[in-house]
Formats: sequence, structure tokens, C-alpha cells
Amino acid sequence: MEFKFLIKSERVIEFELENTYIFDENGEGIMLEEILKLTPKIKRFRLDIVQCNSETSKIISELPFENKIEAFQLNNIPDASLVPNDFAEFITVSYILQKF
Repeated sequence: MEFKFLIKSERVIEFELENTYIFDENGEGIMLEEILKLTPKIKRFRLDIVQCNSETSKIISELPFENKIEAFQLNNIPDASLVPNDFAEFITVSYILQKF
């Protein structure tokens, strides 16, 4: 997959894709957590089209990011099933707590 090749170094600190759909070899959309697992050093993240499910927020709140996240933006989530409390935990752990 070309996407994994582009970010395989795991040194990506800024990630922004506009009007871009990331999919695997089978044409299935890649889940947000899979993208974030490949970008542990991320500081700024913006993605316009991304797959999520009811487990996504919990999974991303447990990912070991190496830097504090300064900006995080998601647009056009086809399956709007992010769990608000779990997503708030992700924001707290990855942005607010690491900021201080």
C-alpha cells in the first residue's frame, strides 16, 4: 500500500490530507486508529475522510504518542460512531495532559 510506504519511517510529525480517502489493497477504508498507530510522533493531524467505529475513540486514547498533539481535526466521518466520552479521554491524554 502506497500510504504505508510514505509514512513507514514513523517520523511523521505533521499529517494533513484534504479530500483524500485512504484505503487498503481490498478497497476498504483504513480505520483512524490504524493511521494513528503508524504516526506515533504526530503533533498536527488533519484528515477529511476517515473510517471510525464505536471502538475507535477508546483505541486511540490508549495509543502511545511520543509528542503532545497540538492540533487534531477530523472532517466528513462517514460512520459517525465515535464515542464522545472515549474521544474526550483521547483529547485529555494526548493533548491537555501532555501540554503541561
